[in-house]
Amino acid sequence: GKRRQLLLHHHGGPPAARDWLRLVAHELAHVSQIELAQGEGRAEQWLAEGMAEWAAFKVLERLGLDTLAERRAAALAHVRDHPALRERRLGTPRGFTARHLSEGSLETYQLAFLMTDYLIRRQGFASLPEYFRGLARGRDRYEGFRRSFGQPLGEFEREVLEHLSRVLR
Repeated sequence: GKRRQLLLHHHGGPPAARDWLRLVAHELAHVSQIELAQGEGRAEQWLAEGMAEWAAFKVLERLGLDTLAERRAAALAHVRDHPALRERRLGTPRGFTARHLSEGSLETYQLAFLMTDYLIRRQGFASLPEYFRGLARGRDRYEGFRRSFGQPLGEFEREVLEHLSRVLR
């Protein structure tokens, strides 16, 4: 997904309907984020990916193909040994990209989903579009996070990673 566009490439063979719908919903969420922020790459990468996953799972739930509760349970199983849970930090947006390349895309994206899900359950979904809109108004990623979610980014990361560690014990 890019600003004002969504490109779909099919490699042949029939796509698995649920997976295809999840992917399209995920990418449409990115298009929405880019539009709200008036550009790409301004947001925390884990939050952009986590929101896209959350939105995609919500679409599947609305279509009766899956539930958020099932996705949470599956995600917890995938992140059990993720290094970020031991380190209590994710790092920079580029660090997120490096993590998913070195530590596994599935695990890292599932961690981003769980972190975003925690944030949504605490703050409500409406706080996420507001975060992206704030980036369009010139807020940097730290100020945007603090203003949208009521606490510094690093403090939230430590809190949510500690929470997930407790849940997994």
